[in-house]
Amino acid sequence: MNLWYNMQKINKIIQAIPAENYKIEITFDDGLIKIVDFKNKIIKGIAKELENTDLFMSVKIGSGGELYWDNGYDFCPVALRME
Repeated sequence: MNLWYNMQKINKIIQAIPAENYKIEITFDDGLIKIVDFKNKIIKGIAKELENTDLFMSVKIGSGGELYWDNGYDFCPVALRME
């Protein structure tokens, strides 16, 4: 078991505002605000479906503080925070 990972607080996403050019302004529960560019993340598989701007703009926040879309694609807050 990785004790370092278990000791770290996972900051949840509390707000996600999609913008043009496949970017999302993300606010974490500790106040950190980041703009994440998803353009290089929507290249294959179900992620490729996010090229549909209506789908991309419909991003939601899950109960675990992650981002997700109705097509089943999701992104954990830890990975997005490290962007």
